[in-house]
Parts: sequence; C-alpha cells; structure tokens
Amino acid sequence: MSEPLPPTDTLREPHEPLVDTPATAGMWTVLLAGPVLVMTHFWFVYLAAEATCEAERAAGMWFLDPDSLTWLILVATGVGVVAALVAAWIGWRSTGSRMLAKAGTLMSVGSAATMLAIGLPASVLAPC
Repeated sequence: MSEPLPPTDTLREPHEPLVDTPATAGMWTVLLAGPVLVMTHFWFVYLAAEATCEAERAAGMWFLDPDSLTWLILVATGVGVVAALVAAWIGWRSTGSRMLAKAGTLMSVGSAATMLAIGLPASVLAPC
C-alpha cells in the first residue's frame, strides 16, 4: 500500500493565470466621450442661439448678429465632430475590453452624426 500524499498548500500555487485588468478610467473615458460631446455641443449651440435671438428681439441688447451665430454654430459643429471622431479612433485602437471599446467607438461615431444633424441646418436655414 502507498502512503497518502501530503496536503498541498493551494494558496501558494495559483491554478488560474493572472489576468491584467484594463484601466477603468480610460475605458470610461472612451465609453462616455461621445455622449458628453453631444450634450456639450447641443447646450453650447442652443444657448448661443437663444441669447442671440432674444437679444435681437429686445431693443438695446446685443449678443451676436445672425451671420456670426451661423459661423459660431458651424465652427462648434466642426470642432465637436472632429473631437468625436478622435474619441472613436482612440476607442478603436484601445487594448482594453474589446466590448467596451467597440461600444465607445459606435457611440462616438453616432455622436458625430448627431452633431452634424444639429449643426448643419444652420448653413442653409436662418438660426433665429
């Protein structure tokens, strides 16, 4: 008969490989960049248009003339779209969680399209 094996200390012998977890701050940034950019763009454009159009109606007030407002909206839209596409590119190149990176990329691309839908009408329609 053979002798029983001595007890093994399982705490010292890992049975599963160690897995590096991605940095969560970077993943949250990639995931939320697009929606935050859309909200910021929308509120900036909305408040600029509201201030300009209300100032135009009230005598003695001045904020921007409508032509300057159109250019302000178009520039803000261009900056927002570029920032969203950069966030999408960073998400695409991310080495962290692929599911979150793809979700962040899709949300950033969708956010760029949303900002175009918000800002481009100012190029053909009067903002006020």
